[in-house]
Amino acid sequence: MRFGALFALVIGLASCKQKSTSAHADTAPDAGSGGGWIERFRATDQPSACSFDQGGPFIDFGEAAERWRLRDASFVEDEEREGASWWAIDARNVRAVTALDAVDLKDGGAWALDVRVLATAAHSITVAVNDRLAGSVLVEKGPPRVVSLRVAGAALVGGNNTISLAARPLGSARGGPGHALVDWVHLHTAGVAEGHGARPSRRSMARFSERDGKSYKAFSLPDGTRMRCTMPLAPSAMTRAALAVEGPGEVEVEVRWTLAGHEGFPLARVVVKGTDAAWTRVDGGAPLVPGGTMATLEVRVVRATPGSRLLVADLSWFVRAEPAAEPGGPLDAALVVVLSHVGMTDLPTLLGAANGSSVPLSSRRFRSGALSGNSAIAAILSGKQGEAIGVLDADSRAPGAALTLPRALKSVGVRSFYATGHPLSGPAHGFMVPEWDRAFSYAPNESPTLPLEEFSAWLAEVKPRRFFALLHLRGGHAPFDLRPSEAQLLPPAGYTGTIDPMRVTSWWSQHPRGPLRMTENDLTRLDALHDSALGKQAHSLENLLANLRLSHPSALIILTTDVGYRKGYPKSYDEGVLLAHDALVAPLVALGIPRMTTDALSLRDVHATITAAFGIPSISAATGRALWLDGRQELDAVMSGRTHGLWMGDVAIEATDGVESHLCAWTTDPECRLPEATFPASIRDGFRRLETEHFEGPRGQRRSPVVVDGALETALRLWGL
Repeated sequence: MRFGALFALVIGLASCKQKSTSAHADTAPDAGSGGGWIERFRATDQPSACSFDQGGPFIDFGEAAERWRLRDASFVEDEEREGASWWAIDARNVRAVTALDAVDLKDGGAWALDVRVLATAAHSITVAVNDRLAGSVLVEKGPPRVVSLRVAGAALVGGNNTISLAARPLGSARGGPGHALVDWVHLHTAGVAEGHGARPSRRSMARFSERDGKSYKAFSLPDGTRMRCTMPLAPSAMTRAALAVEGPGEVEVEVRWTLAGHEGFPLARVVVKGTDAAWTRVDGGAPLVPGGTMATLEVRVVRATPGSRLLVADLSWFVRAEPAAEPGGPLDAALVVVLSHVGMTDLPTLLGAANGSSVPLSSRRFRSGALSGNSAIAAILSGKQGEAIGVLDADSRAPGAALTLPRALKSVGVRSFYATGHPLSGPAHGFMVPEWDRAFSYAPNESPTLPLEEFSAWLAEVKPRRFFALLHLRGGHAPFDLRPSEAQLLPPAGYTGTIDPMRVTSWWSQHPRGPLRMTENDLTRLDALHDSALGKQAHSLENLLANLRLSHPSALIILTTDVGYRKGYPKSYDEGVLLAHDALVAPLVALGIPRMTTDALSLRDVHATITAAFGIPSISAATGRALWLDGRQELDAVMSGRTHGLWMGDVAIEATDGVESHLCAWTTDPECRLPEATFPASIRDGFRRLETEHFEGPRGQRRSPVVVDGALETALRLWGL
């Protein structure tokens, strides 16, 4: 029986001045009022999310909000002088990254690079763009000054551009090492902003302003400036902004949204006058998105009369508060079955037009968010990403205090059961917490159906009225529980290769580096063993689910997997290796919920579903949402050593072995191979900011290594680790 039959089985068991965008028509929340709206973003509270552009990207050195742009910030120091924040640079290259749109480079014209610098012990600053020397500029001691040089358009690329600065010492060696302070760097088309000492730095633009008795912290934008704030956007969002003019003239301004892969969504284009006594409100909609996605809210000064600047205040967006709905009231039972190493090809198309809580529902946008079995179970039991609780790889032990789900269930009188046949989710990895009413762990060389049999026996013995059970099955991972005579019946016919059902893991574990040398017949036999082993477990699960539906007809049942899997790819069986996006998209099927969200899901959402199903109040720091609720905007990520991936909605960023990360759209580029220049520059910058904050910021709890004893060593060897 193929694994697809298992899911078919589940089916069988079911019997102001305002101009709103046309993308969304609703009324934005009034300033200062609740009205059932939740604020998700405010520009003045999240400065790192916003960037400024005046004929080209502006990088405000010295600001903590811009440090994510640095390739290596370890040796860069901050200083406060002359009423500004500076980055101190020396003879080492300071490398800052900014994105450009291909359309900005289409005419191939010359560009300029302006630097506001304060010389301390330097004679010159050497500048390189994309590792191509742009030249050196002389700097003199004295007050801060703006120095400029020309940059050939051919040196720039649509995508990420790296600007490198290094201070050269004064005269001979006795002058000491080079040292200078840099306030900002402005890369722009030649002829734009030249001859002006002022630039849109955060400090120079931020101010408090009052109109008609309403005071806001605002940004003051000169002519030709764009302010772009990039953040995760949730469905059905509403935009809010207040505009005014600083000075006697008038300013024409455009407000628009930008999404990856889409043309801009105009929100408003208005003329604001300095004589206006009140704030000009630009409140309205946002692009409708199927789930969380990265988007940019842009405010652009189209024109301004001399001496006038645009004041932008209250720039924010909201979502309507949702009721914490339950699936028809608290349930009495929930079973989560996690089958290891199962791919989307094992999951048939399910009930495309199905409705009702008694019908199994499937997600096409589920990614577990784990690269190893222990990280997957940790996410279900904690409601957090694995790295947030120190489970970074297959050698990490989960801290018992972070596994809050068993304890929360026990506090409300729900019996609990746990059984695993996976070597990374047993006692050595911290999952046999005392809150379980019953817990079992089995070695990989034992029958893969033992967790199912143990659960059936417990169900018959205890007869719990309310219970939660989590089963972690071996699934499609070797060693395969097949006799040689059974294996010989599998394709390809007449196979004479060396792949043995029980000893295949020891074969590939001898090749820790480099590709495995396998023939097409080897790959065919490996996939056939995978499918046949799943079929055996599916048969046992069939009996279990039939009995469970008799004893607990309203039980919540969730079938899913722990890590990504790709057929015909032996390294799929290695924990913490496979990061390909097409493999990370995995199956998830649920029975007993009213609907399945169309948002992208992760295992943290399984945690939230269980707590909601039993009516447990939200557990502190858990970040998922029940499967039937929309509006996710959390980033999801996977990481193993120097390999990591991060995604929001259907856009992902990945990096392997320290190589520069790459942005891709999963729906059109599942293997992340196409050039990323098709993404708007603001989206690219926004993703890289979040990547830096996520993977280089605080990790939460420190990693606790697993203590390997003889039994675990044997189990890991059988697993191929």
